[in-house]
Amino acid sequence: MDRQREITGLNSCTEYSFEVFTLYENVRSRNGQRSTVYTKPEAAINLRVIDFNSTSLWLSWMRGSPLEVGGYKVTIQPPGRTVAVTKTSLIVTGLSPGTMYNVSVISRCVDNLSVESVPVSIQHA
Repeated sequence: MDRQREITGLNSCTEYSFEVFTLYENVRSRNGQRSTVYTKPEAAINLRVIDFNSTSLWLSWMRGSPLEVGGYKVTIQPPGRTVAVTKTSLIVTGLSPGTMYNVSVISRCVDNLSVESVPVSIQHA
């Protein structure tokens, strides 16, 4: 008896509704269990430092998918600063010389409501 099923071929950043019914002796139940889910956007790719100096980083990355991504959430650790951007590059200023920074980029869908992508990260000192 199947208790789970993988649905393939879905588009990223899309809302899908599924309804599951029981089936007993080829008779389907009247009431099903409905679930609505959002598919994640494709993660950013090729995150890299283009240029840097003692107090700033110029970051660049590419879209994981061409259409659905509406923006990105960039987090710089330390100090835990988060910046929302719509472009695929960012200049981060106000950094301290000699400090190791971890930068992560998360893709967001155009509707800004659905789930976020898996983060992509780099470290730079």
